[in-house]
Amino acid sequence: MSDRIAVFSQGRVQQLADPRTLYEQPANLFVASFIGENNRMEGICAGCGSEGISVRLSCGDVIRAATGAVTVGQSCTVSLRPERIAARARQPGDGSAAAGSNAIAATLAETIYLGDHVRLRMKLADQTELMATMPVGTAAELPQPGQPVIAEWSPEFTLVFGS
Repeated sequence: MSDRIAVFSQGRVQQLADPRTLYEQPANLFVASFIGENNRMEGICAGCGSEGISVRLSCGDVIRAATGAVTVGQSCTVSLRPERIAARARQPGDGSAAAGSNAIAATLAETIYLGDHVRLRMKLADQTELMATMPVGTAAELPQPGQPVIAEWSPEFTLVFGS
C-alpha cells in the first residue's frame, strides 16, 4: 500500500496526499468524487464568517459547513459522505437540528439492508437524492419508504466547493 497517492485528471495532478487526507479533505470536487462515494447538493453561499459557511441548497434548506473556499452569492456544490449522515423519523412540526448539526427534511425512498449496515435512499424537496449508510441497529426505528425523515450531520463533515 502507498502512503501517498496522486489523483490525476486530464494529465494534471489534482491532489497528492495520504489516503485519509484524500478521503476526508479532498482538494476539489473531482477528488471527492474519485475517492469514495459522496452525495452532491447544489446551492448558493449565503454567508461566510467566523462560525463557518452557510449554504442555501436548491431544495430551500440552509446548512452550515466548517470551511470552504467560496464567497457570498457564489454557486457551490456541497459534498457529503453517506456514512456521515444519520436519519430519523420526522414528527409533525419537526425540522430542527440537534445543537450544532445540520438537518434536512426528506422522504425515505428506499431502505437496503446489507448485513451490518443499512443504506438509505432519501429524496429532498427538489428531488435531489441523498444516500446515507447507518449501522443496522440504529436504523431499527426508521419509518417505511414513502414516509418523512430528517437527515442530520455535523457541519465539520460538510465539504463546499465553488462552481
